[in-house]
Amino acid sequence: MTRHVALLFVLLTATASPGYAQSEGAAEPTGVDAVVALLDARMSESLILNVIQNSGETYALKPADLVRLQKAGATEQIIE
Repeated sequence: MTRHVALLFVLLTATASPGYAQSEGAAEPTGVDAVVALLDARMSESLILNVIQNSGETYALKPADLVRLQKAGATEQIIE
């Protein structure tokens, strides 16, 4: 079964996520990588949901993506 979820496809900035440090010129994470980065930075569920909803992107998650998000601590609301 394919699940669709709107995921982050915008740049994360130090202001938006102060716990996520990046070196200058480094590529910003997108999609599942971005959500995992927000989870690793211990951002709140409401903030992550807001970022996902404001991205305007929709993705079909593969089973491996679902497992990765769950292992990273994503709630069912974030995954859906």
